[in-house]
Amino acid sequence: MVYLNVDSWWLVYTAGAAVLVYLYLTWTHKYWEKKGIPYLEPKLFFGAIKDNILGKRTLGQCYEECYLKLDGHKFGGIFKFRQPVLLLRDPEIMKTVLVKEFTSFQDNDFHSNVKIDPLFGRNPFVLRGDVWKESRSKLTPAFTPVKLKPVFPIIQEVCSDLMEYLRENHKNGRLTEAKELSTKFTADSVANCAYGLKQNSFQNPDSEFRKYGRKFLEPELWKSIEQSCVILVPKFADFMRFKFTT
Repeated sequence: MVYLNVDSWWLVYTAGAAVLVYLYLTWTHKYWEKKGIPYLEPKLFFGAIKDNILGKRTLGQCYEECYLKLDGHKFGGIFKFRQPVLLLRDPEIMKTVLVKEFTSFQDNDFHSNVKIDPLFGRNPFVLRGDVWKESRSKLTPAFTPVKLKPVFPIIQEVCSDLMEYLRENHKNGRLTEAKELSTKFTADSVANCAYGLKQNSFQNPDSEFRKYGRKFLEPELWKSIEQSCVILVPKFADFMRFKFTT
């Protein structure tokens, strides 16, 4: 009879746990192959979004790369971590999903638990089912041509501030950072149109509205991890009680 000491048992348990984790992570990797659908081989644990998780690319850039790799196919399978995801490339199929059969595909890709994050959780872009329908019915009347027409002069005023800012930078030989320029324009547009606040972030980059907007759009490392989990692994985010907003 062979006896194993304590160290040997730990080795067996560790190896067994590693095998179980590996099987769990790869269990779905043959999902698209079994259905006869062209797909991209997933990276272990990451699926098709490894560069996004490592901070090398945005999520949109990762999906764009997958889209290009599936050239010649009307659709194809990819993986978000271990979750199978169908990527559409054909306009007619997209039209069917977004218009003709919309009632079957109305849920957003990710959601946020409203009990954990009441602010972001009520965002129509993360709501689902009847709650989404109710929210949409309340918001739609605010975006009719009649309601949007008075907003146009306000946007024009922000555009004038932007042009003046560019002229001043050019006159003084200063470089203009495109991302910062776009962020200031967006912040001023939202502040003016939605809240009636004249911020002029171009002349006052440290305005209160811009300051809080920077916290949301340029989060610290840990908050970025929380936001990524909310978008990519919502169930895990709920378990950890992660919030998208600060």
